[in-house]
Amino acid sequence: FFVGLPQAIFITEVVPDSPAAEIGLIVGDKITNFLKLDEFIEYVNDNKGKEIGLEIERLGKVFSVQAVPRINPPKGQGALGVALVEGGSPKMGLFSSFYEGFKSSIGIIESIAVAIFGLIKSAVVGEATMESVAGPVGIVKITAQAGSLGFIYLLQLLALISLNLAVINIIPFPALDGGRLLFLAIEKIKGSPLNPKFERFANAGGMALLLLLMLLITIKDISRFF
Repeated sequence: FFVGLPQAIFITEVVPDSPAAEIGLIVGDKITNFLKLDEFIEYVNDNKGKEIGLEIERLGKVFSVQAVPRINPPKGQGALGVALVEGGSPKMGLFSSFYEGFKSSIGIIESIAVAIFGLIKSAVVGEATMESVAGPVGIVKITAQAGSLGFIYLLQLLALISLNLAVINIIPFPALDGGRLLFLAIEKIKGSPLNPKFERFANAGGMALLLLLMLLITIKDISRFF
């Protein structure tokens, strides 16, 4: 917020053999003739099967391209075959920046907590999917995409990852800080320490499950990105 960024729409992924790929769009390209993502999506959807013009900025140079959005794109893909993100924020003073940054952080933490709760709930009822979860490989891929947009966007992603880790770490699960807080709360309620063997067993089991989950997500990331 203190630095400020011009509003823009960035391409974060291009699907092979899609209309976007055919006209040479790449990750990091900026669409300059639209400022709002929802307006651009509406424009594309309203012109499926018709030629549309796009103004693209790449490495400081602006050029025009024409594309024809698909009428019936494959499942999970859009009409152009790109993933997009809306970036930018108004420049503010120092104190306003701190306030807006704090307010945004609280909102992001709330969203992360809701998403994690929803994922856990889905896992309990057997409806969980790892499509929206990324492990180390996925994070590297996403970080590279953010880096291609600019240093400020990379910093924003790192801040988002830090908030994600903070929320995950306070989940009351063995091997996490939240698990330790849970054990302390139980000790407070029962008025005596937990059995050390039980704590060691619970933490070891929790760590094993976390490592197994990370392995499964990593395998999924490799199959998704390579």
